Amino acid sequence: MTEILPLLIITFFEPFDGRARNRSEELARELAERPELSSRFSAVRLCGLPVVYDAAPRIALDCIRTPESASGGPPPWVISLGEWSGSSLRVETAAHNRDHSPHHPDNAGETRTGRPILPGAELSLGFRFPMTRFFSSPSLRALSPAVSPSPGGFLCNHLAYHLTRTLGHDDIAFLFVHTGHQDSRPVRDEAIALAEALVLAHDGNPLDTARNPVHRAEIDQMLRLDPENDDLRWWLLQLRLNLGQLQSGTLE
Repeated sequence: MTEILPLLIITFFEPFDGRARNRSEELARELAERPELSSRFSAVRLCGLPVVYDAAPRIALDCIRTPESASGGPPPWVISLGEWSGSSLRVETAAHNRDHSPHHPDNAGETRTGRPILPGAELSLGFRFPMTRFFSSPSLRALSPAVSPSPGGFLCNHLAYHLTRTLGHDDIAFLFVHTGHQDSRPVRDEAIALAEALVLAHDGNPLDTARNPVHRAEIDQMLRLDPENDDLRWWLLQLRLNLGQLQSGTLE
């Protein structure tokens, strides 16, 4: 019997902050050309998004919820790409119910300060994604990506919170990855590493029902339950470190 493969949907953002390009689009287009993804996904669909509050998640969900995506096959996988001010790849693990960009207007000129994205909803949500298999990629780990508990307070977090909350109910794997606009490495290197990681993430068991941890106690419990799993320890220990930096205010 022929296996029915899921669709891979990759979102990216338009340029913002006066720049002429957004590295997330370059990475998305490079990733879509990786031939190894055809062994795990039926096709790759790209979805460009505006850097505009409220509009970005609406357009993303319209892109995800098409007749092709709901044709009776397996749920699609959704990878969202964004750009941050650093010089490295940054893999996010959760999103938070708070818009906070007092000094960074979106492309419609709007800023938000300490505003809930969805009043009354969960404060934080870990993504539903097989992170341990994803981080078993030697190519990805060779890039020394950061493992981050927060996509920030701007459009990346706004989009990620909406998508992980909505798609998680439909058993759709979702991940957000930041590429650094000051990164001097070729975008192709990141695409090769992410493609390998996505292939490995797709292998194995079906999507886990549990979300990624958002608190230190949850991280420590996962480490205790599977202490011999080196791939699990690799990303959880980085996440625990960056969770401390987030709480001290040193991580965006």
